[in-house]
Parts: sequence; structure tokens; C-alpha cells
Amino acid sequence: MTDHLRIREARLSDIEHIFRIQQESLWVDKEDKDWLLAFIKIKSRRRLVLVAEKMPEGITVGFLSAYKYRDTAYIDVIAISKDYRGKGVGSLLLDKAEEKLREKGVKTVSLSVKKENTKALDFYLRKDYYISKVVLVLEAKASMLPCHGLSSEYTVRVTSPARIRRNTLRRATWWSTLIEPVDRLIYRKMYKKGEAVVVLKKKRIKGFAEYSLDSIVDVDNIAISSYLDTETLRILVCKLAEIGSAKNINLIRIYVDSSKTMIIKELENLGFRVVDAEFLLEKELVNENEE
Repeated sequence: MTDHLRIREARLSDIEHIFRIQQESLWVDKEDKDWLLAFIKIKSRRRLVLVAEKMPEGITVGFLSAYKYRDTAYIDVIAISKDYRGKGVGSLLLDKAEEKLREKGVKTVSLSVKKENTKALDFYLRKDYYISKVVLVLEAKASMLPCHGLSSEYTVRVTSPARIRRNTLRRATWWSTLIEPVDRLIYRKMYKKGEAVVVLKKKRIKGFAEYSLDSIVDVDNIAISSYLDTETLRILVCKLAEIGSAKNINLIRIYVDSSKTMIIKELENLGFRVVDAEFLLEKELVNENEE
């Protein structure tokens, strides 16, 4: 099967196939077509999109997307068409991605796997990845959160993620630092649907949360000025609850590294509970000249 596959970088003309494969994949977080198109189109050395193409028909049967930050990369998605799973397509995509990332100076590759996806976890372990961290998924009902009046010292705004200066803030998840530079570029130049909440104190940014709205308020990225700044965290959460309630959405989901104990403790004090977890896996890329 794999003898008839070609791995190449994605083109704009691949978007329909990539979107279809994403939609039919169970374990992949869904992005809309405009975001996928922007991710392929954006000119940045910090992103990589590969497709697996069945030859000679030229049928796209899988794709991989990744972010690069300095000498570290994060593989965001590997998705295979349902008729071609278990036939080595994912392995070829991963091998080619590692090769290209190594050429770009990447020394460590990381990715995340939902804890229930034991088949994928076994696959990555066999490909020499190891579990390095755990990300907790916390949820709460907006209507149950103990929200009260906002101090006059703080200002809360709903804005575009592209407008937020965030370099000094502390992220809740490790992968946020890797994906932010490319995502911010996409929000600024190509994708206008992103939504974020920002908290300011005396015109100084204290925290922000990027989110999407579907059946839940899904917080993709949350950061505060200090892991001890529980007041900013509470303000962000309560504003997200208000936004969700206005759309008749009563569930908020936030992702937090298990090592960020102060954030987890404060979220639990507010009424959040751990409902799921993801494993973060890493692999050290060895240059052939170093072997």
C-alpha cells in the first residue's frame, strides 16, 4: 500500500480533501474550512502541512499539520481517510514530517493524544515518543460559577486574538507558546473569526482567553500575568460564562497542564472539575551526522 503513496507539502487545491478527512476523523479537534485554508496559505517557516497522496490516481488519503517554534515543533494533527487507516499512511506522514523538521533545525517534536485513544498512544510509543506531561480538561456550568461584581480597577474587553500583546503572560498549557506565533499571524492577516477576552488593570494587560463557541465555550488558550493571579483568572472565567449565557451555552471547557497546580486549584475553587486528560508526548530528533 505505502509503495504507491507520495508525501508532499499541501497546496490550496487540497483543501476540500483535507477538510473532509478532518471531519470524518474521530480524535481530531475540528477546525472550519476557512481556518484550514488560512493555515495552508500563510507564508511562515513556523508551520508545516503535508498530505499523503495515493498514486497514480492523485487521491489525498491523509494529512499532517505542525507548528515550529525555535528548535521545538508541535504536531497538531495527523488524520487519515477512513478507508486507508491501519495501512501505514500515518507512519509515512510522521516520518516525512520529522525529516523536514530536522532539516529546519528542530531538536524536539511534541504532540498530544487523548487518553482514550490508546491505539494512537501505542503507535507513538512504538515510534520512540515518550509521555512527558499530562494536560487536564476541566469543565464547569456557567450558571453555577460564583461570579460577582467587577472591581473598578479592572477593564474587560472582547477583542480579536490578533490584538493581544502576550509575551510576558503565563500560559495554562505548554503547547500554547509553540502555536501562538503562527496563529496570531493568521488572525492578523487572514482569519477574522477568532474571539478573545482580555483583562486590563490600569491599561496594563493582566490576562486573556481565546475561545470558540459551539455547544460549549471551548477555551483554546488562557494566560494570566502570574500563576498566583487568581483574581484575573476569576474575571476571565466569569466573562466567558457571561458570553456563553448570552448564546444559551452553559458549559465552559478549559485545558491546563497538570503541573500548573495554582491555576487548577483556583478553577476547582470556582466549581470546575476534571473530566478528561490528554498525554503530551515528545521525541528527540537525532541528526544523522550525530549518530
